[in-house]
Amino acid sequence: MKSRIEEGTSGTKSIFNVPSRCCPRTIRLALLSFLLTHCVAVAAEPQLRFQFPEGGGTETSDSQGNVRLTLGNLDPNTVTRPTWSNEIPYDGAKGNHSLLFDKEDFASAIVSNDIAAIFSRPFTITAWVKLTGESDIDLSSSTVLSIWYAQNKLFSFEMRDLNKGEEMNGLRPILAFMGKDEAPRTLYASRKMILPLGEWTFIAASYDGSKATFYVNGITSTCGEEVNADQLSPVESFADPELRMGRNTSNTEVFPFMVSDVRVFASALSESEIEEVSSSK
Repeated sequence: MKSRIEEGTSGTKSIFNVPSRCCPRTIRLALLSFLLTHCVAVAAEPQLRFQFPEGGGTETSDSQGNVRLTLGNLDPNTVTRPTWSNEIPYDGAKGNHSLLFDKEDFASAIVSNDIAAIFSRPFTITAWVKLTGESDIDLSSSTVLSIWYAQNKLFSFEMRDLNKGEEMNGLRPILAFMGKDEAPRTLYASRKMILPLGEWTFIAASYDGSKATFYVNGITSTCGEEVNADQLSPVESFADPELRMGRNTSNTEVFPFMVSDVRVFASALSESEIEEVSSSK
């Protein structure tokens, strides 16, 4: 075996060898072998990832060290912290934990404008959730992540009961934004996309700057409506935006749920990339 490039006059060395006399098919096979051996797909890296390794206490940090959430309102008269749990959604999550949000429980942190800006551009949020209880409230909701300024909700990734009086057997994912006119802009998953009760479920929402796509345990739903990013209130323009997990508003219309391994990506991931996230540990 001799390298054709090595025998050239340019002084350049070949990175793989081919026979000195070979047909084009042999060259293609050699190149394919090289690509399969040396070219490895790089998975998208999250900007934020909450795995809850602390297992206790009143704070939890994302694995990148960008955000440190305080669990609950630390006013001694209104402490509403989520509960730590050793329950995990998959075997590879050993060493991590989950948080149980019930009633008015929430976790929050003031974040940088760079972090807040993720939610007014193309992004993807993935999480493992487990709905843990029943509710007789017509419009119950559970909030995976939201961005607030004072009492104004600028963005949220929620699970809502959209049955409107019908018997509820789970919640459906939505993305909610605040427009520049301060009116809400909401993108709903298909009504057939229901999260089961009492089971760990992988959910994701991907926003490409106009359309939202939702994923529940590998099932995909594309919202028929669109919300263009240029219509949204720029989250990063508000001073001291607050990232919140759990309670959405000051009322008690909260559906109890557990959450683990929450990831935020600063791009709209494809279906294959989200599938890779769901199987990565």
